Amino acid sequence: MPRTPKDPTRTFDIVHDEWQQARAEADHLKELSKDANAKAAKLKAEANRLKKSALKRAEQELQKAQERYEQVQELLSNEK
Repeated sequence: MPRTPKDPTRTFDIVHDEWQQARAEADHLKELSKDANAKAAKLKAEANRLKKSALKRAEQELQKAQERYEQVQELLSNEK
């Protein structure tokens, strides 16, 4: 494969400036990624808290329903 001819307009300064711009953009994107990951972690923690709370409420309601069922069963057995 033949080599492409060298571009005489691209100097070290131009390439170095482009590299610095690319590096700055990469750093900026890295910071945005950190922020997004922190937000995601907070949302995950909140979701876990809400899930545990909902599960606890459901277990309490189930316990009440079981107690009520046992009371009804006891009343029915006493009527016989």
